[in-house]
Amino acid sequence: MRTHYQKLGVSPTASQQEIKRAFRSLAKKWHPDVNKSPNAGAMFRAVYESFEILSAPEKREVYDALLAATANASREQVPAPPNYAEWTESAKKQADEYAAMSFDRFSDKLGEIFATAYIMTLRVSVIVFAILYVAIPLFALYLVLTF
Repeated sequence: MRTHYQKLGVSPTASQQEIKRAFRSLAKKWHPDVNKSPNAGAMFRAVYESFEILSAPEKREVYDALLAATANASREQVPAPPNYAEWTESAKKQADEYAAMSFDRFSDKLGEIFATAYIMTLRVSVIVFAILYVAIPLFALYLVLTF
């Protein structure tokens, strides 16, 4: 059985950026609206499920622990964490929804998913810039003028 890392073609030490890049590429390749192969839908669903697990730090941590445990024992001896079944079922339902969309609509949705992360990064950058280049110099000027 292939791991989620293998399905996305990334290493277990892959960064979030590498996981997103791999997902985006494979989702475009396997979306049933683009790829008319009989197994395209199944491949798309597998890629989405892997992305859903690996892109969320909490889920990825649980998945990594499960992989480590199964490396030293048979699959039957290591029960999956309680939330894992919910996570994979939710990912499968979402993958089915995305697979049923036209590729153009899915691309828009993909843009929304990745834009949210970009906007959050941009907000943090603006706050850091404001602190470093505005607040600190103003405070230093205040100190100089008051003493």
